[in-house]
Amino acid sequence: MQTLQKLFYRVSEKGADVYRIDLQNRLRRLDLQKIAEIDLAGNSISKTDGVEHSQEEQSDMQNWCEMRKDQLELRSQNDINRLVEALNHAANWIENQASDDQISKIGDPVLMAMHDLRATIVKKMTPKKTPKKPGENK
Repeated sequence: MQTLQKLFYRVSEKGADVYRIDLQNRLRRLDLQKIAEIDLAGNSISKTDGVEHSQEEQSDMQNWCEMRKDQLELRSQNDINRLVEALNHAANWIENQASDDQISKIGDPVLMAMHDLRATIVKKMTPKKTPKKPGENK
């Protein structure tokens, strides 16, 4: 039989609320006690007032943070791959199916978004120049 996890993570936009699962309820219901808040952007785990974490819980929360960051990174990469595919589909639609009226309605916003994306990519791909120290030759 599979053992039930000891912590439950309620995922939020910025991280998660962490709950300790209490299996000792005599009615065999799960009771959840909030024990921490995780802020992935701030790299922090905040204890709920009056709650102490066991070493096992601390380790579990750290492992969850690492797993969640990996998951979000993979999701971000998948989003970019879908964007490339969507751009290809859009080009195909415009070339083969779109009417002049449809193109005139979507042309400017699409071109502006593509211009912004291109400018951002070029800026990020350009090698950064290191400032010269006073007295260095040019």
